[in-house]
Amino acid sequence: MTEHELLSLLVSLVAAVIALVSLYRTHRLSLRQLQLSEKQAQLAQFQHHLLTQAEEAKRRADVRVRLVKTGSNNYRLVIDNIGPAPAKDVVVDVIVDDGFQSPLIPSEMDKLLPIPQLLANEQLSVTVAVTLSTPSQMVAKVAWADGREGRQTQFCQLSL
Repeated sequence: MTEHELLSLLVSLVAAVIALVSLYRTHRLSLRQLQLSEKQAQLAQFQHHLLTQAEEAKRRADVRVRLVKTGSNNYRLVIDNIGPAPAKDVVVDVIVDDGFQSPLIPSEMDKLLPIPQLLANEQLSVTVAVTLSTPSQMVAKVAWADGREGRQTQFCQLSL
């Protein structure tokens, strides 16, 4: 083999090595781009999920019930809507164990319930009767309808 042929062979081998290295790097880069595309798709799906939850939260009422002491032995039952959406047809019931008496006054509750609409950040209160047969710990069941399907129910712990 002549010197020119050997030099041509060497140059072509170097060119082939450079091409293989370039091809390997391009392949590695394309794999990373695919991984990045998958991560971006996952991120977009997560963002969509968060936006959907945020939109649903705007249509959700959150009704809570609590007892507030207004005097030495006077209490009021306060019904709060702390959610961003109005609550409709709000119904409250206090669950007490056998042998105890509910502090709710039936005539007051008949006038108040069901609450047709409790707007966002609105509260209503009603006087309750605390007697010796009223337990110190009770559970209030609150039910309402909002922008979502069906009725929502929540249980709140009440303490004297």
